[in-house]
Amino acid sequence: MSTEILFAETVAYLPNAKAAVYHTQPTARVGKVTPASNTPAVQASEPVLFDFKSVDNLAYWGDSNMFPQEIIALAEKNTELPALLDWKARAAQGSEILPYQRIWNKDTKAWEDEPILDADILGFFLNENTKKYFREAYTDFYWFWNVFPDLIKNVEGDKIAYIGTHDASWCRWFKMNDKGIIEKCAVNSNWLGGIHFESKYVMVHDVVNPHNYMIVDDLKANNAIKRFIYPISYPSPGKAYYQLAPWDGIRTSGWLELASQIPAFKKAIMQNQMHIKYLIRIPTNYWPAVYPDWDNLTQDVQTQYKTAKLEQINQKLTNVENAGKSILNEVSYDLNGEKLPGWDIEVIDDKLKDGAYIEDSQEASAHLLRALSLDGTLVGQGPGRNLNAGGGSDKLIAFNMYCALLGPQRQVIDEPVYFIARYNGWFDRYPFFKIKTIDASPQALDTSRKVSNQVQDQWPQNSSPQPKN
Repeated sequence: MSTEILFAETVAYLPNAKAAVYHTQPTARVGKVTPASNTPAVQASEPVLFDFKSVDNLAYWGDSNMFPQEIIALAEKNTELPALLDWKARAAQGSEILPYQRIWNKDTKAWEDEPILDADILGFFLNENTKKYFREAYTDFYWFWNVFPDLIKNVEGDKIAYIGTHDASWCRWFKMNDKGIIEKCAVNSNWLGGIHFESKYVMVHDVVNPHNYMIVDDLKANNAIKRFIYPISYPSPGKAYYQLAPWDGIRTSGWLELASQIPAFKKAIMQNQMHIKYLIRIPTNYWPAVYPDWDNLTQDVQTQYKTAKLEQINQKLTNVENAGKSILNEVSYDLNGEKLPGWDIEVIDDKLKDGAYIEDSQEASAHLLRALSLDGTLVGQGPGRNLNAGGGSDKLIAFNMYCALLGPQRQVIDEPVYFIARYNGWFDRYPFFKIKTIDASPQALDTSRKVSNQVQDQWPQNSSPQPKN
């Protein structure tokens, strides 16, 4: 048996030990200028990439301050996790996010939602920056459970004119003050060991305290603050600065890395194994029987005869046109009736034909779906064969149940927009103002068409509300 060590990329095989070795090993966004009082006081922008030298007064995200970057690197090796997180982000956004007000119906004695057609408010929701906020906020939310909304006042300071997000992996909180309040946040595109806060390659923003009951009045009175971060996250036990996504257990348990190793192992096997389908034994006395002068032939001539015979055998055992053909193999016996050594063709079992590691891959996928709280009927059960992802009715019920549980998470992403509503005085005009996410076809096909038509009927056609100057 060969003792050569086989190595392919991150995988190695040690024949003597029969051991396999696996070597283990970013954007706030620019706002659009809008007319008059809706014009942001400062332009949204991003830091420039560079290498850092020192870190000071920061709350590390992870032991090395590189936790988000490590998560991204690990996820990029997995074929399922990024796509499933994207699925969750898209499902939470629904088809549209629009302003409504709640109206009490005296006849039905129930609350009803009525769309707000105020051009200023509706224009804010239809603005591309606001739509981009929801898209990027949900992405950061499901990846990291932490979102860093970027809000900018108008020139006069009496309205919030812009909302966006800073890439969560770029953000680090300053340490809390003596009252336990975070006042600053550093935004950096490359946390490689540190930063000089006075450097042009880092941006430091003010952070408002959402727990401050007088936050609107205090912020309007503070003309020095024109741009700030409104921190949001979903709570996880025992975390002070950065919350931890509930799916992180798939990483710490090792299942995520295992799922990423399987393709590398299979690739190494396919590249390095000797793929043998048949073992053919030819007795040594065959050659003198076929070639009477065999013993008088030179070694080179004998090799030529053997090669010709092997080519003939190879041609008979391969090619589609030879499928179903037979091979004649004569057998001789001695005077005692014992079988004399003859040709023997043994079929070698292919250990990969049944799918090496498929069960391991399926198990890793099952753990990933459970960690993400996803029903397999919605996204498929994962890699493998003979897997039933469920019928249309199963998907319909699963999707409705999934959307019904999104309320608390949507409230997190909506929170800065509700703050903007208070700051901009929308609640003064609409005391029962609410943000409504319209889910994408959550009912059966015939019902969803009715729902879609009802939503469209609520909004005026051929109108494009613009913010008031």
